[in-house]
Order: sequence, then C-alpha cells, then structure tokens
Amino acid sequence: MGLTPNQRGEPMEDTQANTETGLPHQKKAWSQHDLLESALGEYLHVIQKNGGRWPSWKVSPASDDIHDDLVRLNTHLERLGWMGKLTQEEEWVVTVFPAPERQFPQSKTVLMFWVLSFFTITLAGDHWMSNARPSGGWFHASSLIDALLGFTLPIMLVLVAASYIQRHVSSRYGVRSGHLMPVPDFTIALYALGLFPSSWLFWPFGLLLIPTMPRMDARPWPNRASLGFTALTVPLVLGVSGVILMVAGLLMTPEYLPSSRMPLASYPPLFLSLFLDQLIGNDSYVRLLWANPWTHAGGMLMLFAWVSVL
Repeated sequence: MGLTPNQRGEPMEDTQANTETGLPHQKKAWSQHDLLESALGEYLHVIQKNGGRWPSWKVSPASDDIHDDLVRLNTHLERLGWMGKLTQEEEWVVTVFPAPERQFPQSKTVLMFWVLSFFTITLAGDHWMSNARPSGGWFHASSLIDALLGFTLPIMLVLVAASYIQRHVSSRYGVRSGHLMPVPDFTIALYALGLFPSSWLFWPFGLLLIPTMPRMDARPWPNRASLGFTALTVPLVLGVSGVILMVAGLLMTPEYLPSSRMPLASYPPLFLSLFLDQLIGNDSYVRLLWANPWTHAGGMLMLFAWVSVL
C-alpha cells in the first residue's frame, strides 16, 4: 500500500505547488476555424473575423511586407492542406481555403497532346508549302521531310524551349506551373484526307491553343509581380523566336520562284515590315508569296504570342 505525500512527510504547500505547475489545458476542444486562426495569428495581426463560404479575417502586416508574411503563412498551412489568399478591400483580408489538388494533367496525357500536335503541325506545314515549293524542295525532295524540317521542327523546338523556360521562371518566383500542352487542330487532318474542303480551312496552323495547365488565374502566386513575370514568359519566347525565324526565312527565300497556284502568305507586323525593307529591300513584301517555310513558322509563332498576351 503506497503512501500519500503527507504520509511521506512532504509539506502540503510543496504538494500544491507541484500540482499547479502542470500543463494548462483547454476546457473546450478547438474547432478547425480556431486552429486556422491560431496559425494565422503567428504570422499576421488578426483584426476581425469575417463571414463567407471560407473562413476569412481582416488582418494587418506583422512585418514591413505583408506578402512575405503570406508566403510564410502558406508554408505553414501547406502542411495542413490549406492555403491563404490575400485581397485588399478597405483593409487587408486573408481567406483560407483548401489547397488546390490535381491541377496538373497526367504526364501521359501531356505527351499524347504533344505527339498529336506534332502530326497536325506537319500536315499544316505541308499545306503551307504545297503551292510554293522549289522542284527539289526547300530542305529535302520529300514533301513530308521538307515540312518536318521547315515547319514542324522549328515550331516544336521553340515550344519545348518556352515550356522549360516558363517552368524555370515560375519556380524562381514561387509559382507552380506545368508544361505547355498544345491542343492539336484535327481539321487539318480531315483536309489532308479530302474530307474537309479548303474553303472551310480558316485556321491552317495545326494547333488551336497553346495553354499552360493550370490556368494562370487558378494558380496561387506570392504577389502580382511573380504572376506577371510567369505569364509573360511564353509570349516573349514565342514572339522573339517568331521574329528570328521570319527574318531568317526571308533571307533564305530566292528572288523568284515560279508557281502555278496562289500560295499562302504570312505577313509580318508593321515594325518588322519596316525592318525587312531596310534589310532585304523593297521586294521583301513580294517574297512573302513564295517565302521559305521558316517564314510561315515564324509568323505562326508571333500570332500565338499575341493570342497568349490577350
């Protein structure tokens, strides 16, 4: 039979002191809302709780830059499966919601889109070159290989480079980003099989879109600058590469090429037209009618660059 503290000769005051030093406990269990508010209070000054579908609070910065506070908060919330979004009304407001999941398509899906786009772009290249092609081809006697070398490979290499550059820039600025996922246009395949009339072929590029998954407005970003740099990466790469390819293609275009049918032409923007007039001469505009396929590839890339910006 054990002895109580008093039976062992310990003073009653010492016993009470030992009891009072025990760990404090909450009489009421915390709700998830309380847990999130506690985490929020470690990185920001919580002013007031707001209503709404997801828990939100009016806050003030705990440091000189509230965006840095938000980055540290999200690092903490990420382990709990949540994330905070900062907005500014009359005061700063942080809304906490479940972290987005499964935003990126599977690698097999992305690869399938790239492979299909490779074929549709090749068919588009053959269509662009069909009415204005030298007897021996631009790069090869085979029209298929000619389309690969003159149209498909330049475009695909630029898209691959743009995809990796965007991921690098996104990672540097703390924005999650997947690879580009070109969407093939199958109307060009129907046209090649004779199932689609040429009069209906108003988009002869082999691609419909060049999106990045997830969408820009569906990604969490630390601040507006990081989103801006990430969003402009692909248009800049496509635009600059398109200008280089168009200039190189026109430089490789002969002064005259006989053709019995009306060819397709790619027309450069005004600033590039003025530059080409100084570089090549007054006949640069005429050469566009039988231009080297790199010219068409460059024109397509510049078009998609403008579409991406819009």
